[in-house]
Amino acid sequence: MTRRAKEQRQKRLELKRAADTPEEAERRLKWALLLKTLDAPARLRALSAPPMLTWHSSHAIVAPAGRFELPIRVEEAGSDLSYTFETKDMDIDFSITFEGLTSVEYLVHPTRCASHESTVRGSLDIPGPGTVVLVWDNEYSWFNAKELSYHVGLKTPEPDVSTAKSPVSLLDVELDSRKQQYRTLNESYDMLQLQCTKRATSIQVIERQIEELQRELHEEKDLHAVESAEAERVGRQIDSVAAELAALSWRTLSPPLFAHVLAYCSREDWKRWYTLNKAWTTALTPLLAERAIE
Repeated sequence: MTRRAKEQRQKRLELKRAADTPEEAERRLKWALLLKTLDAPARLRALSAPPMLTWHSSHAIVAPAGRFELPIRVEEAGSDLSYTFETKDMDIDFSITFEGLTSVEYLVHPTRCASHESTVRGSLDIPGPGTVVLVWDNEYSWFNAKELSYHVGLKTPEPDVSTAKSPVSLLDVELDSRKQQYRTLNESYDMLQLQCTKRATSIQVIERQIEELQRELHEEKDLHAVESAEAERVGRQIDSVAAELAALSWRTLSPPLFAHVLAYCSREDWKRWYTLNKAWTTALTPLLAERAIE
């Protein structure tokens, strides 16, 4: 491999690690530590210093009105957590919480730190198995991002030489654990695949139903438009026929009866009838003259 190829490969690895979540980085470190332990003699493993896990970054960006969280899984009580951090230009709020099995508590309460002036340092004893979350909070600053540099270390308790497992027994334990995990994951995968197949079938059925309903909807809309136009046309015909029916009905009255009916109408009504039907002029003229005299 040429030097240029090695440099490009190293850049790809750095980019991949930069994209890893804190959980993925922690799992990778634990895996490397496990392999190193399995490959070491039992006595050297028992007498060696407790492992130190580290997390660090020199250019983490905390967005305006945002926050940056670093969750760290702690497996053993009595582990020691140490941290240092600083910001490039401005201060930032910092806190540490511990999420146990049943509760969440502050190990470091939210504090505004002048980390742009001097490096902030600290160490804590973790009370038990759980998750420690380091939080750099920039929610109070709506316009300014903060460039953060941090280094966090987690040191587990000293191993007990009398109870230290040999690499062989540890290998058996880890192998059995991975086998069980593999079986469980495969069962979960098969179940998920079955559910995905059922969901896909249901989706196809629903899509066909939607297509059929859309077709019926278009047909109903077309029929509604046709029937609405027809109803409007028939309504106009009804108005015309009603007017004609009224006119014909009045014409069935005899002149004396018609004059008697008109006696209950106002003068304005008489004028309208006079204008509409000059055939009734004979009946209306005496009434109009009589009303004029009054």
